[in-house]
Amino acid sequence: MKRRAYRATEVKNVLLEEVLRSAPAGAATAGLDIGKYEVRAVVRWQEGSFERPWKARNPSEIEAVVGLLRKVADHRALIVAMESTGTYGDALRAKLDQAGLEVHRVGGKAAHDYAEVFDGVPSQHDGKDAAVIAELAAFGKSSPTAPCSTVRAGVGVAKSYVLYDFDADDLATVVGRANHAAPLAVPGEPTGITLPWSVT
Repeated sequence: MKRRAYRATEVKNVLLEEVLRSAPAGAATAGLDIGKYEVRAVVRWQEGSFERPWKARNPSEIEAVVGLLRKVADHRALIVAMESTGTYGDALRAKLDQAGLEVHRVGGKAAHDYAEVFDGVPSQHDGKDAAVIAELAAFGKSSPTAPCSTVRAGVGVAKSYVLYDFDADDLATVVGRANHAAPLAVPGEPTGITLPWSVT
């Protein structure tokens, strides 16, 4: 668990039992860098070390990312932090809510300003961005967010349908995976992720 190691591990190849077995004691934060095509997740342990980034396709592998984070949270206190992402991150955000994870928001300016302080280099990239977000959350520079609307989450998935040229079967699979967990507990909202049009 090197402090500044950014080479990513495919989410399906993460051996979480080994990660948890060798992890230091104490709470953790996880930073998420959410792009149109990929998500990078970095776990920061309380004593200041980091896991290598986990890389997942967005949105088809978000359930795997959330599943790993849920297992981390089963063993220790965990805050999951992200920047504002627009609708591209809403399907992931909804899944985090469904899993009962504590989600915080980190300001984009704060993350940008801290990037050089973090490792002495001003450059930014997905793995580093996720680590910066995790560290800012660990320092208390994040704030809790309200649960994501299921309608907003549906728009995010639908945008993926258009941008990534998914066919109807692909989209149905993604939505099915996103709805696999318990429905969102948001008063007045429909349960599960909804789409702005039919895919059948």
